[in-house]
Parts: sequence; C-alpha cells; structure tokens
Amino acid sequence: ADIDDDKVTPLAESNSN
Repeated sequence: ADIDDDKVTPLAESNSN
C-alpha cells in the first residue's frame, strides 16, 4: 500500500512480507 517496506507496521505485515 502507501506504507514503505522500511516502515512496515503490524497492519502491513502481509503487505511487506
């Protein structure tokens, strides 16, 4: 999404990983 891989958050866990 709009979240960068370096700034991965619990909500974006599946997004980055």
